[in-house]
Amino acid sequence: MPDRPPACVCCGNSQLRSVDPYFPLWQPYKGTVFSTYGQYGSTVYDAEHRQLIIIVCDDCLLKKAAAGQVLQQTLPACVHQHETVVIWEGPRSSEEEEGDSHVG
Repeated sequence: MPDRPPACVCCGNSQLRSVDPYFPLWQPYKGTVFSTYGQYGSTVYDAEHRQLIIIVCDDCLLKKAAAGQVLQQTLPACVHQHETVVIWEGPRSSEEEEGDSHVG
């Protein structure tokens, strides 16, 4: 097991540190964790009972959002609603929904 979170998959920033010594190493301060069990259509990774974990630092996430490369999915609260997927433009504190937060 590594002694610090993996580097950002976009820029290679290897200076990320864990949020708290009691949190797992893949919970970086100023970074976001993404995981997948694979994706239908991928010719690279589609595994059972295993997942890939990558980290994107906050700076890269904001840059990619500004470039329109990040999608945000809203899951339905009940079966009578549909999920939505939109291009995420980054945090907008005055427009954030209740329950969402951005640590700055």
